Amino acid sequence: MNPNFIKLSEIKKIYTMGETVFSALNGISLSIARGEFVAIMGASGSGKSTLMNIIGCLDNPTAGTYLLDGEDVAKNNDKELAQIRNKRIGFVFQSFNLLGKQSALDNVMLPLLYSGLLRKNRGKIASEALEMVGLSTKLRNKPSEMSGGERQRVAIARALVNNPEIICADEPTGNLDSQTSHEIMEILLGLNKKGRTIILVTHEADIAGYAQRIIRMRDGGIV
Repeated sequence: MNPNFIKLSEIKKIYTMGETVFSALNGISLSIARGEFVAIMGASGSGKSTLMNIIGCLDNPTAGTYLLDGEDVAKNNDKELAQIRNKRIGFVFQSFNLLGKQSALDNVMLPLLYSGLLRKNRGKIASEALEMVGLSTKLRNKPSEMSGGERQRVAIARALVNNPEIICADEPTGNLDSQTSHEIMEILLGLNKKGRTIILVTHEADIAGYAQRIIRMRDGGIV
């Protein structure tokens, strides 16, 4: 197991809005091992989602180094970051981020559009991902025809479809009841047991309890 699969050193993120300068991350240093399940906790505004966005290559830090499996991705341009996201990272969000007019199958196939695969092959891979999360009977259903838990399962299937090494889940149970939250966390736990690195952002202690390690944040730093 690589203990420095994800290694951040003195990561800072500063936002400038007009004359206002806001420091979201104040020199974060952190290592996450390959195959680890980590929860990032903190109050609203603590910097946990900003940290997740940098780890997930959705954003660049203002300063510091970020080594992903030995490669410094902190200075990558948008195109390079997009390639890393598409090949190595899957995302699950609180609001599901599904296309309302598309079926579950079409939503899950979206990340495969740039893979060069034929549509029937994309459909086969997407079907298998939906089967993995227990939705083999809902392939043609649209998000409006599904419960919140089923929508989040579609989002997880979409995150899995490119077989990523890392899954970034930002408040994945935030819109779900406790029973459905437990079911979603069991899916993430199962993926972790198969070797995937899971990084979870949450403000709920019972959800963070599924992780092997909890990182607590306050005011842009780790406490």
